[in-house]
Amino acid sequence: MLPIRKKLDQWVEAGLLQADQAHAIAEHEKADPRNNWTILGIAGLGVIAFVSGMFSLIAGNWETISVTSKIAAYFMIQLGFGALFLSARDHHGVAREISLSFFNFFFLCGIFLIRQIYGLTWEPWQVFLFWILLIFPPTLLARNRHSYHLWVGGFFATLVSYLFYVRADSPQWLPATFMASVGILYMSFAVGIWRFNMFRLPDGLRHAWVSWSVGLLVFGITPIANALWYQESVRGVLEKLPSFAFYTIVPILSCAIAVASLVLSRPRYHVWFRNSTIALLTLVCFFLCTPLLFSVGEQKALGCLGFILVWMAAAAAAGFHRWKRLFDLATLVIAIRFIMVYLESFHADANTGVGLMLSGTLIFCVAFVWHRYRGKVEAWLAARS
Repeated sequence: MLPIRKKLDQWVEAGLLQADQAHAIAEHEKADPRNNWTILGIAGLGVIAFVSGMFSLIAGNWETISVTSKIAAYFMIQLGFGALFLSARDHHGVAREISLSFFNFFFLCGIFLIRQIYGLTWEPWQVFLFWILLIFPPTLLARNRHSYHLWVGGFFATLVSYLFYVRADSPQWLPATFMASVGILYMSFAVGIWRFNMFRLPDGLRHAWVSWSVGLLVFGITPIANALWYQESVRGVLEKLPSFAFYTIVPILSCAIAVASLVLSRPRYHVWFRNSTIALLTLVCFFLCTPLLFSVGEQKALGCLGFILVWMAAAAAAGFHRWKRLFDLATLVIAIRFIMVYLESFHADANTGVGLMLSGTLIFCVAFVWHRYRGKVEAWLAARS
């Protein structure tokens, strides 16, 4: 209740509300059961305890339950979620979206159930592929972003599991598969960012594509690229799999397509957001491909610089587009990276008493600067969006 009370006080001071009106609003919000965290917490614990007990009971007696009962119970649950969705399909409410999300998720549970009962030899990527194809039509009926994120997350789970499958089965195909996966990330961004009056995906699906592709490029590809700037990593990769350099053409072309989709979209994106996002896409591609194309040797300083530049571009794009959580996370990662640079450079001295004192002082200073100035930087970026 503290944030709403502060806002109400500010509105009263600005003359937008009378004091008695502000008090009535505060009391109304306080009486709303959805804002009573005690009730919600107790109810949540009760639900968790009930579900945990149910799963524990089923797991303890799993071998004694007949195959017919297992399959019948699954279809009853699936039909129940489907019926709940159909009853709420014409309403914009939580029940509609939750029932649709569980309806889609339980398809995956059913696939694993059938796979376990009949001993099918499906690989994980085959299971995920069949699942995302199965739930794609009902996903298009969603009116919130959660169902779209579930589907796009399943798509990338298929991609990652297939990458591990190929690595274990045919290691010589790892360069082509990995670079193709990076290319798919860029193409996914292109699909999500593209907007044109004659062809536009649902906004929730577009948002999910952009969020997952950018997240995987920054969180997944950037650390891998950073490791390639260390001499031992590059030598080991290129000696065992020299075709990595050849397949860098895939992410380069895909990056160009992603940039073109961003530039050619209509209506146009804001110039600051567009430029910062272009910088992010090209920096990730350059950061990954350069040590594979050229013998750069051990370049820890350049690797650190490239890592920080990528995350600075991510923070700038988040600030211009008012993505507060991504901006806070990006600036936090940059601050942590500066601390890691110190530990990498002075790791031997950091174990001494003076070194520990210097390390603590540095960590405190970095945390203070991050906490003090990130809000100001975010406000400055948002003012230009």
